[in-house]
Amino acid sequence: MPWSFINALGFISNPLYLFPGFMRNKPVELLIREAPKPEDFNDDTLGRALDRLYQNIPTQIFTHIALKAAKLVGVEKKFLHLDTTTMSVHGQHQQQEDEMTPITITYGRPKKNGRNDLKQFIVSLITLSRSDLPIWLDVLSGNSSDKNHFPEVIKRFSKELAAGDGEEVYYVMDATLYSNDNIQEVSPPAIDSRDLCYGFLPLCSLIIYGFIGVFPQFLIFPSHLSGEKQF
Repeated sequence: MPWSFINALGFISNPLYLFPGFMRNKPVELLIREAPKPEDFNDDTLGRALDRLYQNIPTQIFTHIALKAAKLVGVEKKFLHLDTTTMSVHGQHQQQEDEMTPITITYGRPKKNGRNDLKQFIVSLITLSRSDLPIWLDVLSGNSSDKNHFPEVIKRFSKELAAGDGEEVYYVMDATLYSNDNIQEVSPPAIDSRDLCYGFLPLCSLIIYGFIGVFPQFLIFPSHLSGEKQF
C-alpha cells in the first residue's frame, strides 16, 4: 500500500493497469524485504489490497496515521475544523439495488455547489486549525446530510482521541450541528439540552463545540463575524 499512496500523489488519473510501469524505476527493496517484480503490482493485486484496506476501515487507519504524525511533529490539536464538501461527477453511475457498495453516487443538495444536474458524493474532513493538517477523512453518499453526519463524526473521532493522549479539543463547524436532537446525542446523559438556548441560531453561521468538565460549551458567532475569527 505505501507505493499506492506515492502513486496517488502525482498519478491519480492513471488507471490501475498502468501501475507496473510506475514501479519499474522505484527502489521497492527499501519498503519490501522480498522485493517483487514490477509486473507483480498489477490491477488484480491492487484490487485485493484495496478490498483488504476497506475491510479494516480506511477512515480509522487514516486517523491513526495522521494523529501519530501530528504528535511526532508537535502539531497543536486544540481546535478541530469539521466540514464536508461536495464532489460532482459526470456520467450515469447506475447502481443495482442488490449491489453492495460503501456509498451511493446520486443527486443531493445542490446548495453546496449549485450543480443540481450532476450526481455527487461527499467528502468529510477534520483538519487541525493552525496547520490545516487533515486528521479525519471519510466519504459519504451524495444525499448525506451534515445535520445527521456531524454528531456521528464527533462521537467516532472523540473515541479515537480518548484512546490516545486524551487532549481537550474543540470542534469548529457551521451551525448545522446545533439542534435539540444533536445536542442530546453528543452531550452526556446528565445534560438537559433544553437548558441550551439556540433560538437565535438562524442568524449564526459558526459554532465551536467542546467540554469543560462534563458540561458542553458552545461559542456561537453571528454570520457577519464568523469570517473574522481565527482558530
